Amino acid sequence: MLREELFDWQPHEQGLCMEGPAGKLVLQQPEYDCLDGLLRYSELLWQSETLQKPVCEPAEALQKMLEISGYVPQPQDDPWQRIIDELINSQQNEALTIAWQAQQNDAIRAECLASNLNSLLAWSRFAAAVEYREVGNSSILIEQWAAAGHPYHPGSKTKLGFSEQEVLRYAPEFGNDVPLTLIAIHQSLLKVSSLCPDLNYRAWFRRHYPDWYGEWLLQFEASDADNYLPVPVHPWQLKHRLPELFADEIRNGLIRLNGPEFSALATLSCRTLAPGLDCDQPYIKLPVAAQMTSSMRNLSSSSVDNAPRIGAILQDILLHRPDIAGALRFQWDDLGLHTCVDTAERDHDRYLSVIFRRNPATVLRHDEHGVVIAALFQTSPITGFPLYLELMQQAGVNNYRQAVEWFSKYISTLFTAVIDLYLEYGLALEAHQQNMLAIFTEAGELRGFIHRDVGGICLYTEALAKQGWPVNFTDSAVLVDSYDAARKTFLTR
Repeated sequence: MLREELFDWQPHEQGLCMEGPAGKLVLQQPEYDCLDGLLRYSELLWQSETLQKPVCEPAEALQKMLEISGYVPQPQDDPWQRIIDELINSQQNEALTIAWQAQQNDAIRAECLASNLNSLLAWSRFAAAVEYREVGNSSILIEQWAAAGHPYHPGSKTKLGFSEQEVLRYAPEFGNDVPLTLIAIHQSLLKVSSLCPDLNYRAWFRRHYPDWYGEWLLQFEASDADNYLPVPVHPWQLKHRLPELFADEIRNGLIRLNGPEFSALATLSCRTLAPGLDCDQPYIKLPVAAQMTSSMRNLSSSSVDNAPRIGAILQDILLHRPDIAGALRFQWDDLGLHTCVDTAERDHDRYLSVIFRRNPATVLRHDEHGVVIAALFQTSPITGFPLYLELMQQAGVNNYRQAVEWFSKYISTLFTAVIDLYLEYGLALEAHQQNMLAIFTEAGELRGFIHRDVGGICLYTEALAKQGWPVNFTDSAVLVDSYDAARKTFLTR
């Protein structure tokens, strides 16, 4: 609230205050970080004619601010009430996370002690190998351990629409298998987009998920299978959205919701799932039409259509720009598909779609780890320091000068990865802490970054066309007509 200046706070002898006829809020002894963000405070105190008490709950704090400001709630769909509901839901889910992480960190410490492991990276590689019985995808274990929401979002753990049991089952921090179902959709209802225009989706799917595809085939008569395509769906979407939204297609046999399951692991984005600890099979991004942070997590047809096209452009750019390629790698969105049932009265295609994204392990060398940037600020259970300090220690940093050198390399590598794409090609990556992985060796050396999820990328199409890519994208809000518009996405992410 302070950062966005949404309410009128004034200086006070004890810090800041907000006052009106209903009462007074006093923020005592606030301390700020180097960017003027509120870091900590001793107490938030509510004072009225008859009462003085501390305010500890986020939702109550917001309600008091609204009361002081004289805000009159709207009778229907009040926007501030929606935010209050988000805060309460996020707080409840954060409490579950904190309780779980305490147990998880105890288990990691015990495992490291028993196996003589001295870093979180070493633990992740060891745990992946033990679980997978060979080299496994350690990146997903670090990601699930971190379990961080968007760091600057007030409802970073909001999952409205999920029950508590569904949060425990599907949120990444709890590490449970998510059973994706492979349903069957008549091919006449589907549009496929890919990096390779002539790609045969059925053959591609059979090659990457042979066992899952084989089980899917068993439900068909031999000739009938040729009319349908296999499409993964999230179990929450399967239960709560698809039966109602696609009732006509299901009744007419064009969509068959029964199918075999596949055990996946949720990433920090619950709707993007890893194929367990497998290092080769693609990740799967799906719509889950519950509110997570501030929006419904559907997967629009424009995102599905454009993602492979953007991936093809980025591949071309990296071939021509070894300086950028040396700092930045990508989890390419190889292909996607969505239904084509929308009409003027119906907007359902975004509820039944999928994007297949390359496994990060395929762009890592044997001595490298992919570490989601959100994890860098989480406290390692091994050293008791934030992970980025643990990595600095592994890199031999033991004084101020070496720390500045380490951080300077991090920043210069990151800028090489993202700034030139924006300045020269009009491509503003959504490079926030969930969408970027830093590439480290076990010795704490930074090698570069991996970007994933081009769904939020902002494209200044004229600049891109001038560089040789006049691509016919599907109309979308991410396509803009100026550097200024692209820069807003670039700077606010």
